Amino acid sequence: GQMTGTMVQQKRMAHDNLGRLAKSRGGNRSRDTATSMTSVLQSMTLLYSKHRYYVGLFLVVSLVVIKRSASKKLWDCHKVHGSDRWHCRNRLRKANRGQAEVTRAQKKRIAEMQHNLEEQGLVYPPLPKDIQIRTQAVTIEEMEPWKWSDVDQGEITYGDENKSMPYYRCGPPTKILTINPELTEVVLLRGAKSFSKENWKTSGILETLCNTNNNDDMGNLLVTAWDLDEGADGNELVAAFDAMSAQQVISGRPAVIISPSASGKALIGLAAMRLNPKIEQDDLKRIVKAWVPVSPTAALRAQDAVLEQYKTSNIPTLAIHGDQDPNGDKIALRLITNSAAKAVKLNGKHAVYLSSPKEFVEAILQFLDETSLYI
Repeated sequence: GQMTGTMVQQKRMAHDNLGRLAKSRGGNRSRDTATSMTSVLQSMTLLYSKHRYYVGLFLVVSLVVIKRSASKKLWDCHKVHGSDRWHCRNRLRKANRGQAEVTRAQKKRIAEMQHNLEEQGLVYPPLPKDIQIRTQAVTIEEMEPWKWSDVDQGEITYGDENKSMPYYRCGPPTKILTINPELTEVVLLRGAKSFSKENWKTSGILETLCNTNNNDDMGNLLVTAWDLDEGADGNELVAAFDAMSAQQVISGRPAVIISPSASGKALIGLAAMRLNPKIEQDDLKRIVKAWVPVSPTAALRAQDAVLEQYKTSNIPTLAIHGDQDPNGDKIALRLITNSAAKAVKLNGKHAVYLSSPKEFVEAILQFLDETSLYI
């Protein structure tokens, strides 16, 4: 109370000094301003000299409170989202600055989506709170419920024989799939024998790709893992793709298809269908936006003309194999020569995506970035 009263008294003294200077001086306004500022500074100096202990204590306590508050928010972010400190720090910094978390391009895209849905008579789903324009700080609790990285599972039937195919899925809501022009879709096929869609989940690859999705970019990455039969050919892949599209699990636009081992047969069979004069529809370009074969042994038996369909169709190809795979270099060389593929060798055996899952995902994301398939 004594400190507050002294501060008020010093303020009044400064105000009175300014008033007396304004009355006594006239003509030279700049000189009056300089003198007034000097008087104010002298008053502030006098205040600090008399109460420097209390002023210093106030500043120290303020810094401690601010630091503890920031550390708690950072820890809450790390605990809830599992993100590293750098990601959480930038996320909170962006929120607390009160800046808009959508760019002009994203706002334009939101408006286009709303307009398209209104024309179709649909109701646009409410936008997540943490991608709306903010005028105040965002809390962790507000951001948590809107995670488009959550993995769902389901099952479809396809083909004349009504085969069943379980799948995993993460990404944006079904209603906005066909109207988001920047959506990138990644399809994870299964390997041979005991390998299935579960391997993508247990290895952490599915979760890592899904977590690449975020609310800031409107969920522009859709990831699905299919249990397509290991002996499936091109026709069966087309039937499964069309069934997934018809049930709105995917958008039906060309996708980035990752085919480990035996599932490469379906992608090579899809290219062979392009050479069949009886088939008018170009299913290869309709379904495949980019191809990531993981040491497909079918490439060793395929004709050069078949593998060349990926090059002539301008479909980017990334051949991945393990340094302990005996056929890895041979397969990569065939794909480089005939499909204009880029090759990456990782540490591991034939199923290299299970030996080096982190490096595998990094290679995929770098490939998508270099080919401008996902930004």
